[in-house]
Amino acid sequence: MVKVLIGNKDIQKDLKKYQFLIDSNEYEIITSNSGIDTINKCIETNPSIIILNSNFSDIAYTDVIDKISNLPSEYDKCNLILTVNNSKDKLLLSNTSIIYKIFERPVNQDDAKQTLTFLKAKYELPDLSYIELKSILLSLGFNTYSIASQYLMSAIFKCYYHSETFITLDNVYVQVANEFNISKEQVKNAIRHLIETFNNSYNIINENLYLKIFENNRDISPKQFLQRFVNYLLIVKNKN
Repeated sequence: MVKVLIGNKDIQKDLKKYQFLIDSNEYEIITSNSGIDTINKCIETNPSIIILNSNFSDIAYTDVIDKISNLPSEYDKCNLILTVNNSKDKLLLSNTSIIYKIFERPVNQDDAKQTLTFLKAKYELPDLSYIELKSILLSLGFNTYSIASQYLMSAIFKCYYHSETFITLDNVYVQVANEFNISKEQVKNAIRHLIETFNNSYNIINENLYLKIFENNRDISPKQFLQRFVNYLLIVKNKN
């Protein structure tokens, strides 16, 4: 079950707008009606998804976002849906790393459902941190500071959290290209060259890890790399 924290000054009046969440047995709903209460509930319950309205009166909603994004449990997450009563509210934002999507009220319920379904799929899985992924790639001899490695890590995250992304390898490239605002060909060429270098590398630090993931195959395609690497992550993470 995925925990959803709804922070809204008028929570009792607006809760009926989230009836589709309440009626589902896939979500645990937690509510708060002030900025301070929202921060405290976030600390206490560690929600997977946060729905925040910009209507708090005790503390600016931008301060709530700042404080939540600095919590250890929220570091490296992008799981906050912000609903604003006025389009001008968006102009006040400076810290947006934790915000997945912004809706202007009244919120289209179909769009809200689609967004929550997407985030639920992501946070139902054991959390995969950037540091953890980087450590594994370092053990396999990758230079994780290269831009090609950044593209590869983005592709791994997308395939790990959203298997539907991996309908085709081209679809993965398109998703990464959109994230970095570059062409699909740039992503494709960078990842292909990176995997070719990996295949020819003798700098693998953890040979046992390599064998666990790729067995004795020394000529791995980008598609095979993503499939085997993500399958390894899914098996290991779900054991913990």
